[in-house]
Order: sequence, then structure tokens, then C-alpha cells
Amino acid sequence: MTFLGAKYRTIPELWNGKSMFRIIALRDFDLHSSFGGVRAGERGGLISSSDNLGHGGSCWIGENARVSGNARISGDALVSEYAVVSGNSTVSNNAKVSRHAQLTGAVNLTGSSTVSGLAHISGYVSVHNASVSANARIKGPRYLDRVDRRIRIPPGAFLADSVLIENPRDVLVLGPIGSRRDSLTASRSTRGLRLFTGCFEGTVDEFLTALHDNHGFDSQHGQDYLRALTYIEDHFHDGGPSE
Repeated sequence: MTFLGAKYRTIPELWNGKSMFRIIALRDFDLHSSFGGVRAGERGGLISSSDNLGHGGSCWIGENARVSGNARISGDALVSEYAVVSGNSTVSNNAKVSRHAQLTGAVNLTGSSTVSGLAHISGYVSVHNASVSANARIKGPRYLDRVDRRIRIPPGAFLADSVLIENPRDVLVLGPIGSRRDSLTASRSTRGLRLFTGCFEGTVDEFLTALHDNHGFDSQHGQDYLRALTYIEDHFHDGGPSE
């Protein structure tokens, strides 16, 4: 059954023996930014119920993607390719989940955040205007007995490679910094402390080598980065910054 102003209709479909619904576009509309558009009659992804996808805005679920449970896609958000969103997770504003990424539990993805690659975010996690990709893992608490236990990924954060975040202090974002006035993200990973800024991803030693080669340690940018590294090392040494 459809209603006036509806963006899609649904048809029943089995997925791995589970009853779901395939969405079918009822009208043409453009997706946010450079994501292209959807045409009337185009098949979208699978949902558990119509509560999973809003009819307002340009939010959409691509044909091979799945949204289930009490998860909600709204605003101009996009879930595409083979991405999966489940549990009580929400994807809103201009956020995008793509490739083989997964959001499970109670993830809140907002702003212009992107989650892609093989990234997996679970539990109570908030991501706002940040990027999570590659094999990154963010594991929030399964139960929220205290508000301060929710993991919040700050704006400007870029997380990739082997990142493993399991508590709120496992990620730190500083900036703007450097010649491009970019953010410098530091996070724990399965291979130790990782740094991300611009096109750089690597260890502290690799970052120092790149810093020496590109700016030198005595330049203003070099000094700014060295001070930032001191703060970062203090932050991660005992789980938080020194006083």
C-alpha cells in the first residue's frame, strides 16, 4: 500500500530464508551531491519494514544493500553497494554507508560522515562529519548505562587501516594544523598508534620521517606537529592527556 507523496513501494522478498521487502522507486529524484539519481521503477535494497527508510528527502538504499531491525535511514542519507545497517542504528543528514561496511547495534551516523570499505561500527557509537574506511573497527558498549560510555567520533576524524576503537579515549582529533590546515587524527589500532592527516596514514615513526622530509623539524609547521605529537603521546600513554 502506498500513500500520496510516497517515494517508494515495497514487494515481499526472501533473503537467506528471512522475510524482507524490496523497495521500488515510485518517482524520479536526485540523490545528494554526486551520488547520481533514482528513476521511477528502479529497484532498491531490502528492508524489514517501511520504518527503515523515510519518504522525505533523497535518502535511499541501493539494490544490494540491506537495512533491518529498527534501523532508520532519513534525510539525504545513502546506503549503497553491499552495505548493511541493522539494530537501532540511524543514518541521517548527508551521511553515506557503502562498499561492504556494516553498522550494527545503536550507531548514529550524521552530518556528511562516510563509512566504507570493510569498516564495522557496532554498539553505542556516534559519528559526525567523520570518515571511517578500510578495515577500521569501532566497538561501542552494547548497553548504555552511562551517557559518557558512548563512543563519539569527533568531526574531522579520518579512521582507516587497522584502527580498533573500543572506548571513548581511543581516538583524538587535533587541528586545523599544517600547511593545509587539515585535521590530525590519532587512534589506537591492532598495530599500535596510527596517525591520519591528508593523504598520510601510518605510525608515529613514519609520520616523523614524512614530517622531516616535507617540512623539517625547525619550520613553523614542523614545530606545530611536534607539539601535537607530544600531546598525542601523553593522551594515549595512560588513557588520557597528562595535566
